[in-house]
Amino acid sequence: MAELIGVVVEGHTEAILVRRLIQNRYPGSASVTIFKAGSDQNLSVHPYVYPIKTPEASINFTIIDASNDELVMRVLETYSSGLIKNGAKSVLALRDLYCESYNSESKGKIDATITRDFESKAISNIRVFDSSGKISHYFSVMEVESWFIGMVGLLRKVDSSIDEDSIKTHLGLRVEEGLNPEMIYRPASALKNILSSVGKEYDKSVACVESLTARIDDAIIDELINSRRSPSFTKFFNALIA
Repeated sequence: MAELIGVVVEGHTEAILVRRLIQNRYPGSASVTIFKAGSDQNLSVHPYVYPIKTPEASINFTIIDASNDELVMRVLETYSSGLIKNGAKSVLALRDLYCESYNSESKGKIDATITRDFESKAISNIRVFDSSGKISHYFSVMEVESWFIGMVGLLRKVDSSIDEDSIKTHLGLRVEEGLNPEMIYRPASALKNILSSVGKEYDKSVACVESLTARIDDAIIDELINSRRSPSFTKFFNALIA
């Protein structure tokens, strides 16, 4: 019987990225279905974005797009028990740390105390769920685009003129400083500026995210992990492929 893993994410950017990570790590052996949660009271789901269908897959992933960062926990609570009853060995949740509530508390800057509070609250919420031992929650710091910025090889594939030094310049860093994408308060805006400097667009649309993530390969993933630029990526990725 094929293994089952559930993943709840905050939006289509995360859903498409997670599908690509799975595709790279399990070529020809994983099936992926992505559902989008509706805005109705029951958070009804329906399939969207193209799936990966693999005959006789050894591992199946069910990804649920919650459509909103603040809905991730509700969707996780609604669907995690069903996934586990259907045989899921684990259910992961992924969302950005940046959100309206974080911004209102932090006054527009990264605050380690507020970050710890958000992480602790997520853990506390999950403890009351059925089969909580199989459920885990992860934050991309501060947005999932920080992971893209850390993937220097990915941005170089978009335009060969982009390298680590040029990324630092756009971030207002000195060349001798280390590249630390998780210290960027709004990585999505930073990524947009980096790509616009070479005439490319980043508008978070499905087509744009599909085009960008299609360039991710194992070498880019390994380079990001080995560089230690994005600890939040490494933590989530290790849980995803465990």
